Amino acid sequence: MFEACRTTVQASRLLETGVDPDVPRETRGHPGASIDMKTAFHLATAGGGEALDLPVGVFKPGYQFDAILIAPEAAEGGIRLFGVSPADRIEQILYGATRANIASTFVSGDLVAGWQKFVV
Repeated sequence: MFEACRTTVQASRLLETGVDPDVPRETRGHPGASIDMKTAFHLATAGGGEALDLPVGVFKPGYQFDAILIAPEAAEGGIRLFGVSPADRIEQILYGATRANIASTFVSGDLVAGWQKFVV
């Protein structure tokens, strides 16, 4: 999911600015096509569930509880947290997280990998 979000943002930026050097800068690309990481994350989670009419991607009653627990402090992980807004933190996780940062994985509410260091 992390890679899908990163690729979506990068591809949308290329679409917005255009990449054909034979076309004048003023006329290439599609203005407004770029999306931010927050939108890419929504598309990868709740947006996917909405598009497929599946009860996934949102934490609410009646939906599948599929989630990963991120450990930003993991020594071998790639996340370096700074800034204060939740949007900043989400971007830092989506851009920097590596496999080492995934502490636990839940599928349909069951812990299928990792550890559980909290009370649900």
